Amino acid sequence: QIMLNSTERLFAAEASSSVCRQLYEKRLAEINGELRRLEQARSFLEERLELEAKADFSRPVGIPLAALNWLVCPDCRESLVLESDQIRSGQIISGALTCPHCGRVLPVE
Repeated sequence: QIMLNSTERLFAAEASSSVCRQLYEKRLAEINGELRRLEQARSFLEERLELEAKADFSRPVGIPLAALNWLVCPDCRESLVLESDQIRSGQIISGALTCPHCGRVLPVE
C-alpha cells in the first residue's frame, strides 16, 4: 500500500507538471503573438513619424476648386458661391463661401 501510494503521487506530480507545462507554453505563445502585434504597431508608427518629418507643411492647403460642385449650405442645402481672396494651384486658400438663398457665410481660412 505504501508503494501504491507513492506511485499514485508520482503520477499525480507528472500529470500536474504536464498541465503546468502546457499552460506555460500556451501563455508563452500568447505573449509572442502580442509582441509581434506590438512590433507591427511600432513599425507603423515609426513610418508615420518619418513621413510626418518629411512632409512639406510650408505650402498652404485649401479647398480644391473641383470640390465646389459638391459643397452645399449646411442650413438650406443650396449651392454656395465662392468669394475668394486667394486661390493657388487650384486650391482656395482663403475667402468665403456664401449661400445666396439664406445668406450663410462660411469662411475659408
